Amino acid sequence: MASIGQSSSGSVGSSLVIYCLPSDQSDVPDFRQEMEDSKDVEGSELSYRILHGEALDLITTSQILDHAFVFGHTDGGESLIWDLQSYSSTDDSYDIYMTRVEDFPGVFKVGRNFFEFVQLYGLGIGDSSHLPDWTQHNPDGVGKTFKPLKKPY
Repeated sequence: MASIGQSSSGSVGSSLVIYCLPSDQSDVPDFRQEMEDSKDVEGSELSYRILHGEALDLITTSQILDHAFVFGHTDGGESLIWDLQSYSSTDDSYDIYMTRVEDFPGVFKVGRNFFEFVQLYGLGIGDSSHLPDWTQHNPDGVGKTFKPLKKPY
C-alpha cells in the first residue's frame, strides 16, 4: 500500500506539481537564509523586485516565511507556499505565494483560491498579466489532466 504522499501528489500539465500532505518543508529555512544573504546586497534580485513592487517588503516576507507551508512547485523552479496565518473561514482558503531559492526574488502573492490557482498555472485558464514576469505561468506547459507522480499499490 502506498503512502498518501506517494499516491496523491502529481502534476497538472508539465508546469505545475502539487504535493500531497505532508510535504518536505526543508526549503523554508533556505528561503529565509537567501533573504538574509540578499537583503543588503545592492543590485540583488530581491532588492530589484521589492523596489519595483514585484515582491513584498522584508518584514512581510519574514512573517509569511514564519508561517509558510510549501505545497508545490513550477517547472521554472518556483516554490508555491500557503501562508498558514492567512486562513479565513469565510472563504476556507489561504493566501498563495510564489518564491524560489535561486536568485531569491522575495515572495509575491499569486492567488488565494486554490481552484483558480490550479486553473491558471496548471491549465492556463485565466489572466496573469497583472502578476510580475517571474511569477507568470508557462503557457507551453499547461495540460488538461492531473497526472499522479506514482501509482498507488
